[in-house]
Amino acid sequence: MSALPTDKITLKLYAEPATIPPAHAFVEVFHDFIKAGTLGEMLVDVADYGHVHQGPSVLLCGHESDYVIDAGEGRVGLLYRRKRATTLRGDARGSALDDSLHRLRRVASMLEGDARLGGLRFSRTELALSLVDRLRAPSTEETFAAVAPALRASLGSLLGPMTLRRDVADPRRPFTVHAERAA
Repeated sequence: MSALPTDKITLKLYAEPATIPPAHAFVEVFHDFIKAGTLGEMLVDVADYGHVHQGPSVLLCGHESDYVIDAGEGRVGLLYRRKRATTLRGDARGSALDDSLHRLRRVASMLEGDARLGGLRFSRTELALSLVDRLRAPSTEETFAAVAPALRASLGSLLGPMTLRRDVADPRRPFTVHAERAA
């Protein structure tokens, strides 16, 4: 399979724990992204969900995609959610996954460079990916076998040689893979 069976993708880069600022620090930064048109896409609002345990903390909501400071799995990170097929960015290699990865990395770098976030750093050694279309990408071993080559090709630009592990905790959840740089 040369491409993923869906454009509905989430990617999460994990933050290095010692560098995580309070969730409310992201609100002003995300509002500035909207005001300045920094990301080149239609961004609609910022919501502070800091009260939600192990869930989204701060959500930058857009028409095509969302950017979330997420504490799911008990680990804080930047989650990119591609909600619909979009016009691919010119500097992406052409697939929805490559474009999504480009957007995630770009925003992670922007957040890391913002002094208001006090030295925030994201790991570039692991990433979680979900395909949020259970009809076209059911959480099965068959889906994993079909998409693993495309995942290795796209995620290799960030991780290099990697191990892929399918999350099988709950088959009712979206298909999820954890990718980690090989030791």
